[in-house]
Amino acid sequence: YFERQRFEWHPEHAGTPYEILLGRLGYDDAAERRLLESEPFQPRPVDAVVPSNCTSFDETQHLICDDFDGYWSSHGLELGDLGVSYRESIALFGYPLSEAFVDPATGLLTQYFERAVFELHPDNEPEYRVLLRRLGADRLPEFGLN
Repeated sequence: YFERQRFEWHPEHAGTPYEILLGRLGYDDAAERRLLESEPFQPRPVDAVVPSNCTSFDETQHLICDDFDGYWSSHGLELGDLGVSYRESIALFGYPLSEAFVDPATGLLTQYFERAVFELHPDNEPEYRVLLRRLGADRLPEFGLN
């Protein structure tokens, strides 16, 4: 476990970029909080109009918009692609599992992904407006660690 992630060794993928994968901590957190059946996690209608400030994901029928879209598309695991590619962003964060919503526990605009939870901190400097929830650190009490 790391502050924001869990590394998993997959020997069946030895010698490939997929030998070490990131855990699905975003999904795990949403499931534990019983959010998966809530409205933001329900797929959008297939024929819904996609706003110009958003990216649509057919795989999950969710959007990423505005600051979250910019952050998602500008960060990723280094797989040797030019710049930050779609597959590198998928490898780091996974697909969106929800639409953005105000999390009642934090009061922050939040969006869940397979491997991360994005939070918007509007009062921060621009480069720190989108922060990742500390999902790995949040799991430490399960192991008797703080």
